[in-house]
Amino acid sequence: MVLPKTFFQRLKSTFVFYQSRYIFEKITHVQTEAMRKYLSSDIPNIREIEKTVSLMFVNSHHTLFAIRPNTPAVIPIAGIHIEENDDELSLELKKWMDDSIHGVIYFNLGAMMLIESFPRDTLLAFYASFAKVAPIRILMKIASEDKLPPGLPQNILTLSWIPQIPVLKHNNTKVFITHGGLMSLQEAIYHAVPMIGLPFFIDQLSNIEICVEKNIGIRLDLKTLTETKLNNALNLILNDSKYSCFT
Repeated sequence: MVLPKTFFQRLKSTFVFYQSRYIFEKITHVQTEAMRKYLSSDIPNIREIEKTVSLMFVNSHHTLFAIRPNTPAVIPIAGIHIEENDDELSLELKKWMDDSIHGVIYFNLGAMMLIESFPRDTLLAFYASFAKVAPIRILMKIASEDKLPPGLPQNILTLSWIPQIPVLKHNNTKVFITHGGLMSLQEAIYHAVPMIGLPFFIDQLSNIEICVEKNIGIRLDLKTLTETKLNNALNLILNDSKYSCFT
């Protein structure tokens, strides 16, 4: 999360910490019961098992979450899934990406949020804004294209599945519109692609706040999204030099 600076930010951070700790302790018995059901009926309490852990790899990195005092038994390995990824673009998608010499805006909100399920007015705002940035192209992950309203601009390509890391890695990818999930965030940062964040819940909110603080992203709220707000965000992220690379 973003480091608290003001009194009220610190107060909120303290409240969230104790609230999270309460929830964490409350679900202890649920986790223990699950282990005793599926592993062994005499297995110890999960909190006791945690004390026997000798080494822990964590999906974290100080560039995002600041420097933390870890013991030698805690090893951050954020980005390892990117280093080892061997996904490739299909021949058709590679040609489309290669031919997008004016740039590509990649739009993917993960598996849980279906873009085509958004309100019609919101989708039409996306249509209008994306049409204005042509000849820049837009690549959208859409599970069911038939659920989209008519009038999809010609510079938009929709696919039901997209290999994300190769797309972010491609030189023509200029912007990533994302929900702000941790893995997506890491992949975009690794390949130096600035983001427009549409966070919905849990860590996505704080993840996008970090991007805004570090000048590698802009946050929008789907509930208040308009064509004008999206136009402004795209104009900034595409043309303001502070978003052009990570320094």
